Amino acid sequence: MSQRFLAWLREGLRGLAPSARAEDFRRIALVYFFTTMAIWFLAYGASTVFIENKVATWHHTRTRPFDVWARWDSGPYVDLARWGYKRREGYSDFVAWFPLYSYLIRILSPSPRYHYPMGEMISLVSFLLLLCIVFDLVAQEKGKDVAHLTVLYLSIFPSALYFRVVYAEALFTLLILLSYRGYLRENYLRCGIYGALAATTRWPGIALLPAFGATAIWEVLRGRKKFRPAMLFIGLVAVGPAVVMGIQWREVGDPLAFLHAVSRPDFQRAVSFPGASVVADVKRMLAEWSFRHGAIEFNLILDDLVAVLAVAGAIYFFRRYGFLQGIFALGLLLPPLMSGRTIGMMRYVLPIFLYVVFLAEIGQRRPWFHNLWIFCSSLFLAYYTICFACWYWTT
Repeated sequence: MSQRFLAWLREGLRGLAPSARAEDFRRIALVYFFTTMAIWFLAYGASTVFIENKVATWHHTRTRPFDVWARWDSGPYVDLARWGYKRREGYSDFVAWFPLYSYLIRILSPSPRYHYPMGEMISLVSFLLLLCIVFDLVAQEKGKDVAHLTVLYLSIFPSALYFRVVYAEALFTLLILLSYRGYLRENYLRCGIYGALAATTRWPGIALLPAFGATAIWEVLRGRKKFRPAMLFIGLVAVGPAVVMGIQWREVGDPLAFLHAVSRPDFQRAVSFPGASVVADVKRMLAEWSFRHGAIEFNLILDDLVAVLAVAGAIYFFRRYGFLQGIFALGLLLPPLMSGRTIGMMRYVLPIFLYVVFLAEIGQRRPWFHNLWIFCSSLFLAYYTICFACWYWTT
């Protein structure tokens, strides 16, 4: 029975990543396992050593090994799985969160007591699958050496802990990659279906529609592709937000509840002109911050720096990789850049795997850069992991 299961698993992985061989899957599995265990031990140790009030008393679960993966947005995701969007006395309003991840938790859990472990399991499985897909995409374009470095760099990216926690990041990135690969292979039906699912997981997924649509139009006008009626399947991405609007209309009576939620003063994520939050942060730094007296916000500096570098990188991708890659990166960056606060930019660049591919290309050619990036990325990953486990605001 176990041999049949292993054979079935191998065949499934081969279908997911045709360019990978048995040795490639073993290397991916080793990177996945050891980096995930290292992060878990660090999070568990941090939550045990740094006994602050929230670490000691504020838990989503009663089991600390699971609890270190359940922080901040984990609560709303699980509460959405338990109660839906309906406003109930004593509970928060969850309309700002998109439902697919939460609904999967509800469907796959035998009872509500397993919601947090199931959310963790969905993230871990999704992360393993997306590593296989990333390897396949990069190996076909850049070779296996760059592909394996991409898998390693993505696993230790400064915000890669969000792939392992009770958050929708792993599932969202997996669906993004499947949609992207569907477009590359000119399977526009799969591109549209996976894009629609991504757009029901997190709201930046909506950006896939203009990104892929603009690319298709560009390629037809430039004569690189002939128009095919199948290209219209890209429009299926719009089904995702339409489904979310329908669900919220039925449950709370407002089809645009997710947009109205971010404009609330207590949500601190009001929609603004792209990049305005970075400019506002810089002004506040110059006016209010005092480095001499320690009146600085380190995480805010990192997020603003990441926002600037991410935009510069996306623009550079037009030249280095092509129109699709540039518009894909800019499209997924636009929603977080329109937020009234830049908090979480290190997390929001995770679905744009092209940044990691670019770093892997440099690391493959320059060993000194590879060693430097391994050190710096691991250091920041450890920092964000400790902050997350100890309830320090990083997202």
